[in-house]
Amino acid sequence: MKTAIILLCLFFLCYISSAQTDSVHKVNADTAKVKKDKKAGRNMVVTLAYHTGTTRSYELSLSKGHTVETGGYPGYFSQYGFGAELFYKAKTYFAAPKISYELDPYLPPMCLSRMNLLYVTDFKNKGSLKYRHEIGFSFGGRFNINYGYTINITNKDFCNTSHSLNLQCNFFIGGRKVEFIRE
Repeated sequence: MKTAIILLCLFFLCYISSAQTDSVHKVNADTAKVKKDKKAGRNMVVTLAYHTGTTRSYELSLSKGHTVETGGYPGYFSQYGFGAELFYKAKTYFAAPKISYELDPYLPPMCLSRMNLLYVTDFKNKGSLKYRHEIGFSFGGRFNINYGYTINITNKDFCNTSHSLNLQCNFFIGGRKVEFIRE
């Protein structure tokens, strides 16, 4: 029952975050009219990652990404999505459905912050809700090297993990789209 409630909460958080809209305006040079372009700079992103530290895990996620260039400094890349991690500890595998949000504000041009909410489970009778915050370097939103710290929210003894070093690669489906904003 707890697993169903936690997964429902994770789904609800994904739904709320996907309902957010941007009000970015682009100027058409020919008519000088302001219009909204809801698809500019938006991509579906497949993320593969390896997390090492007190516990190793492998990640596969699907996200919606948004890349904005301002013609100078700063721009940003952000993504939110869902996926799963496969944990390996003490010769045992655990699965973890997750939701995540990443922001690369290009301040400085290579920094990033990533937040993850995971529910690690053995699909029998044990599970643990965890929050992992990552900070690190992003190379154009494609490759990331992060330091992560995981906080065990519930059942702290189950698949306990804390510090990690994370390598992440983002693959943009259909080529990367970029939204250009000129002020």
